[in-house]
This record gives sequence, structure tokens and C-alpha cells, in this order.
Amino acid sequence: MAGYSRKEAQKAKRELLLGTVCGNCGKDCGTEIEYHHVVPLERGGNDVISNLLPLCYECHNKVHFPFVRKKPERTGRRRKEYDPELMDSVFTRYVNKQISEREAREELGSGRSIKDMLQFKEWAEKHGIDASQSFGRSGRWYK
Repeated sequence: MAGYSRKEAQKAKRELLLGTVCGNCGKDCGTEIEYHHVVPLERGGNDVISNLLPLCYECHNKVHFPFVRKKPERTGRRRKEYDPELMDSVFTRYVNKQISEREAREELGSGRSIKDMLQFKEWAEKHGIDASQSFGRSGRWYK
């Protein structure tokens, strides 16, 4: 295998002999395939073909980290669903300083700061309100 480094030549040989299809889920990974050592190197395993198993990235992670949950891919924080009428009522009273932030959080059952809630930011934008300003009456002097 002229023109290849030793590492590239070994990888090409593995791909040729073992293939690029995950031995667990059957996904064809092409050049992204990973090779799992059945007997780990730390426990006396070696790099011979009979000790290698082709696995996709996800299956290889499951083998090495079986108790780690895969994080769902998402663009933002997970949203808690609230009753729209309750949200509108609470946000309106909060912005008009009729209730404190603590009272607003309690009514919504949220532990998050109201100003950090995505729903509040969207509601404020819809109503033309600057969501970064200070709202709610101070809970310090009220029961």
C-alpha cells in the first residue's frame, strides 16, 4: 500500500477485512466506522482482526458507556407545557406588578426565573414588551 502511512494502511486493511457495517445495528458507516476491541488492550487484548468488531459511533458508545443516557439533540431548552390562558394571566399580572416573581413561579409551578422562560420571552415579544426589564412587585414587603 504505497503512499499510505502505517496507520492508514492498518485502517484500510481493517476496512477491507471487516467492512464498514456496524456489527450491532447494521448501519453502513463508510469511513466513519469504529473498531471495538472485544478483549480490551488493557486486559491483554491486541489489534488482531479476530479481536476487532466494527461498530458505529452510537453503538460503540453504548458498549463503553452503557449507563450514560444519550442527550437528545435539540436547539434549546426543553419546554414545559403550560395552559396558555394561565400563562397569559400570570404574565400579565407579573408585568403589571400585581404579583411578584415568586408568586408567578408558584402559580405556574416553575422553578425557573420568569424572565428566563422561553414562553415569557415569546409572550413579551408578542405584546411588544422588553423582556429584560424589571417586573413584578417586590416580594420582600408583601405577604
